[in-house]
Amino acid sequence: MASIKLLLANDKVEGIKNYETYRKHGGYASVEKALNTLTPDEVTEKKKKSGLRGRGGAGFPTGMKWSFRVTTGLTGLSTEAQKMEGIELFCQGA
Repeated sequence: MASIKLLLANDKVEGIKNYETYRKHGGYASVEKALNTLTPDEVTEKKKKSGLRGRGGAGFPTGMKWSFRVTTGLTGLSTEAQKMEGIELFCQGA
């Protein structure tokens, strides 16, 4: 079975590190969808279904962690990232 290049599909695009070029090639589309069309509960359910786990020793399910958030409303966007790690995005309640 042939491998499919997902993560670096646009790595050869001229200027892809530029914000506007990245956006033109679909960058941040999922973030926009999460913020503009999905409820916080829908975002959390998608995360649970993804099966993504933390990189710590316990491998705690990220969707489960997100389900612990305060549900009084969206007040901001928070990211967590470390070198060699993906970016974790979640909505924080008030």
